[in-house]
This record gives sequence, structure tokens and C-alpha cells, in this order.
Amino acid sequence: MRPKIQLVLLSVKLVTYQLLLLGISLLPRPVSLRIVKRLARFNCRYNRVSSRIRQLAIERTLRLSSRDAATVVERSFELTMLDDLDYWFYRRGRRRLLDRLITIKGLEKLDAVLSLGHGAIVCSGHLHGLFMFLVALSLRGYTLRTIRRRPRGTGSWIDRWFNEHRTLIRGKMATPFLWMQADNFGIAVQATNALKRNEVIVMLLDPKAATHGVVLDFLGQRVQFPNIPALVAQAAHAPMLSFFIDRPDSGTWQAEINEPIDVFQDPVGPIRHFARQLENHIRQHPEVWLRWSVLQFISSNCDSQFQSRSELASPSIG
Repeated sequence: MRPKIQLVLLSVKLVTYQLLLLGISLLPRPVSLRIVKRLARFNCRYNRVSSRIRQLAIERTLRLSSRDAATVVERSFELTMLDDLDYWFYRRGRRRLLDRLITIKGLEKLDAVLSLGHGAIVCSGHLHGLFMFLVALSLRGYTLRTIRRRPRGTGSWIDRWFNEHRTLIRGKMATPFLWMQADNFGIAVQATNALKRNEVIVMLLDPKAATHGVVLDFLGQRVQFPNIPALVAQAAHAPMLSFFIDRPDSGTWQAEINEPIDVFQDPVGPIRHFARQLENHIRQHPEVWLRWSVLQFISSNCDSQFQSRSELASPSIG
């Protein structure tokens, strides 16, 4: 098939999918959730290869039976579709509506550290529900700056338009981002300046095959975590907190901001503490983590590097 024809077909498929989600968003909540569950089950079976890769990673890592791991994978497909559906809710920018879709616990902890005037660094993994969480915080009056990589410029302009609006790069609910650079020094300076303005810096940390970072045991494997959040927090005298998200079958996102992590001991301790919190959350809610399909690849690529590396090296951003 010619590339142009294939691109047109993919664009038509995307528009059809988004119109379907728009229609579902207008239905009563219980009805829309039942429809999403059925569509997600079909999508999981249709994407057999990616489903199988994810299932094997979950089986081996969490020591689950094949049936239990398959249930987790199916639920993760459901959460993916709910993420896409949420765009049609949070684009309306109505806090009362979002209050029915997400509950955030621990805001008093964030308020307490912001009252000190040094801003705050809040960290999590790549979890479902992230963009709903960011919109909900913004509508509550918090000034956010999220560190992330620039999206790849692939696909049609329709695909890029939907992706940029769904991920808050553009549109009514767009939030400021600090884009990662080849030189981590530049992003560290921008983050430090934002903290001096008492803003909230959002960082997503997951194990990666980086050349620098903190080597840790995570989900039974030796992996690396970037240590830049702890270094920036120390330099700016800013507190560091973790937050995690899950979505029970009740149909609403549940987010919780935890107690501040002591960042003034050393750059390794806070990252080790965060990684332990993230692992506990993943073990309790494996369906919400978005990095299962690459976990095995990361581990195998890092294995050969760990023998000759010290525990702490230069900073890196995840």
C-alpha cells in the first residue's frame, strides 16, 4: 500500500475513533463505562502481539498466572481508552465536572510545602490518568511546569493535532512544559528558576537504560533511575514529593500526594525511596503502569553496564 494512502486511512481511523469517544462522552456515565469496557476487550484481542509482550513481562515480573496477567493487560487497555475518553471531558475546563472524575488526596501536603516559598517537585511514574491529574491541579490554581520530551513529529497533521491537544501541549487546557534537551544543565536551570517563583515542577521517573543515574533493584531487576530531581531539589532548597494514581472499578481516578521526601541527605537516598514507593504502587496496581512492554528490554540492555559502574554518576532526566 502506498504511504500516502496508508496515511489517509490511518487519519480516517483516528477521526472515527475520536468521534466515537465524543459520542460516548455524552452518554450517562455508567453506560459510557460499560461501552468502553467492551471496546477495550475487543482492542486487547485485536492487538494480540503487543498484548502478549505486555502479558509476558507482567507474568515474569510479578509471578502471576497467565490468566491473572491477561486480566491485568485487558484492564490496561481499558485504562488507555479511558485516558482517551477523558480528553473530551477535561477539554471543557469545568472544575465541577472534573471533581466527579478524579479525587486528589494529600493536597494539604502540597499546600504546606508551597507555603515555604521554595516551590515543589512532585514525581511519579508514567501512569494512566496523568493528564487528568495535571488538568485537575491547574483548575485548582496551582502553577505547573512538567518536564517531558518533545513528541515525535510522525503521523499526519490530524494525528499530531489530537495528540498535542490530548497531552495538553495546545488547546484550552494547555499547560507549560519544560522540554528536555541534550544538555541536562539547561533544563535544570529552567526548573530551578520555576521553583524560585514557587511553582510546581512535575517529573516522571521510570527505570531506563540511561548512561547515568542511580542503580537500583526495582521489580526484581537491576535498573537505573535518573537522579536529577534530587539534585535540583537540593540546589533550590525545594521539597520533593511523590504522587501516584489508580482507577478502581468505581470509575473515577484516585490520586494521592505523599509526604515530602528528605532530599538533603544525599542524591541517592531520595531516588531510592521514590523507587520503592513506585514499585509498591505498581505491585498493587500493575494495570496503571505504562512501561511494562519495555521493562525486559531495559533490564537486558543495562545488565552489561552495571558491573563496572558506580552507584551514582552524572545527572540524567527520565
